[in-house]
Amino acid sequence: MTSMENVVRRRRSVTFMPASSVLATLLLLLVPKVMAQPVEGPCTIAARDLAVPDCSRCHGEGGVGRATDGYPRLAGLSAAYLERQLRLFRDGERQNSEMGEVARQLTDDAGRALAACYAGLATPKPDDYEMFEASFLATGEHLASVGRWADNLPACNQCHGPQGVGVGEVFPRLAGQRFEYIENQLRAWREGHRSGDPLSLMGTVAVRLEEADIRAVAAYYASLPVRNVEQDAQR
Repeated sequence: MTSMENVVRRRRSVTFMPASSVLATLLLLLVPKVMAQPVEGPCTIAARDLAVPDCSRCHGEGGVGRATDGYPRLAGLSAAYLERQLRLFRDGERQNSEMGEVARQLTDDAGRALAACYAGLATPKPDDYEMFEASFLATGEHLASVGRWADNLPACNQCHGPQGVGVGEVFPRLAGQRFEYIENQLRAWREGHRSGDPLSLMGTVAVRLEEADIRAVAAYYASLPVRNVEQDAQR
C-alpha cells in the first residue's frame, strides 16, 4: 500500500466517525464545566430577590457557617431569634461592624423573610470533635447540664433547653453550633464586648467561666446532633 493510500484511509476514518462518538466526546468536555457551577441555596436566591446582601458570603451556602472565620451556623436556628439578632445589630445593641452594616440595609420585612428562610433549612451534620478527649467533653456536659453551684454557675440548659435545643427568641440553639463561634461569644460576654441579653444573664454567667470551662462547654455543644428548631416545633 502506498503512502498516499494510507493518508486517504486515515482521512476517511476521521471523516466517517460515528455521530454518537462525537456527541460522547463533546459531553465529556462539557460535563466538568457544568458540574463546576455552584448551586445556589434558597436563601441566596431570596437575598437576591429582596435586593439585600447575601448572607452566604460569610455564613456559607446553606447557612453552614465558617469555622476558620468564626461565622456561626444559621441553618435551623429559630426564626424569632435570628430576627431579634438582626434588630440588635441594626440598632447598635449588639456590636459587629460587618453585621451592623448589613442589618441597617434590611427592612423589617426583609429581615423577617431571611430569618424564616434560614430557620427552615436542613441543618448540617456536626463537625467531628474526636480531637477532644472524652473527659473534656464530659466536663462540658456537666457544666451544661448541672452547672457548678460552688461558683454560683448555673447550668446552661436552664435557659437554652435540654441538650441546648434553644428556647424562644432570646436563647438560641447551641447544639451543633460551631465550636469556634461558641468559644468566641462566651469570651465576648465575659469581657463585656457583647450585650443585648435580658437582665444581663449571659454577662453575669460568663464572668464566672474559666478559659477551660469555655472550651469544654463549646466543645460539648458543638459535638451534639444538630436539630432544626422550626421543624421540631411543628412535630
